[in-house]
Amino acid sequence: MTFAIAGSRQRFVRRALGRSVRGALMVALAILGSAAAAAQNLVLNGDFHTDPVGWDLLLGTQLLWTDLTEEGGCAASGSGLVPSELATGVHRAAISQCIRLHDEPNIFARVRHQGYGTFTLRLDFRTALNCAAGVLTWATTTQVQDPVSWQTLLLSAVPPSNANGVIVTLRAEDGDPHGMLVDGVSVTSRWPIFLDGFDGNDPEENTPCRWGS
Repeated sequence: MTFAIAGSRQRFVRRALGRSVRGALMVALAILGSAAAAAQNLVLNGDFHTDPVGWDLLLGTQLLWTDLTEEGGCAASGSGLVPSELATGVHRAAISQCIRLHDEPNIFARVRHQGYGTFTLRLDFRTALNCAAGVLTWATTTQVQDPVSWQTLLLSAVPPSNANGVIVTLRAEDGDPHGMLVDGVSVTSRWPIFLDGFDGNDPEENTPCRWGS
């Protein structure tokens, strides 16, 4: 009788522990799922996989797509390239994209870039969904470029309560003609640690690329 009671208790403990572990796993998965959703990239074609669709040319001779270089070393992807034009005594290249907001409490922007001179990442908040009207606040940050290595530029901002859109502008300036290379652009409501490929490729990884096959 004593052994039967002891065995029953052991089975009860194992079942209770099993339910506890399963419950903890479900909570953890729910948290990760929520974080991943919050880190969804709002930018259209931020990785320039096969073309520059989704971006508008502001300054420069043309907006091109190239597979000669890619910030993550992905053989099946590419990057955006803008040859500069002379404007007010400086050679400039710039592209932009209007992004619709969905009541995000914070905005975190990230871009990879390469080239000469200085590079600027700017966020302009608008009341209009299409960013055509309603100028509100803005945020900007600048970094000296490297012509042979990809660099990362980060920027965060708090959207005004009446902001419905934000213009993301990428701009490079130099005293001589140059080409602006951009890739890996993301705009999220949290730092994009849950975005696919945020930690980069492994050294031997080519196919599939970190952003997908």
